Amino acid sequence: MGRSAIRDQAEQLTDLRSRAGTLLAAASIAGTFAGATHGSIDTMAALALIAYLCNLAACIYVLLPHELSIEVRGTVLLGARKETGASDAEAFEAVVQWLEQVRAGNSGSLRRLKNWYTAAAAALGAEVVLWILTLAT
Repeated sequence: MGRSAIRDQAEQLTDLRSRAGTLLAAASIAGTFAGATHGSIDTMAALALIAYLCNLAACIYVLLPHELSIEVRGTVLLGARKETGASDAEAFEAVVQWLEQVRAGNSGSLRRLKNWYTAAAAALGAEVVLWILTLAT
């Protein structure tokens, strides 16, 4: 169970990074509306550019490497078991406890990354609305 939970977290991280890349591309496409202002930047256009920069920063943060444990190596366990002379039951118990600690630690990091992704999505929404308002006036 613990190993599959860590695998699920690895898949969540991959999915989150993929979606952040998509948000970044969408924000860049929306940013091309800056050309429609013909060089005149009013308040709405400036706010749209700020929203773009916020999206950019949040997406890059999600895409950067973060300290997550997403793999389990059985050879490390076997080596530690031999060094300490632990029984199979003791080794199994130690692995279960370690997996639970890793999963709990990863959960906090993934939650923060999801919050950054949410901020990026909100910034993209604000950027699009602001560009629409800029071009409508």
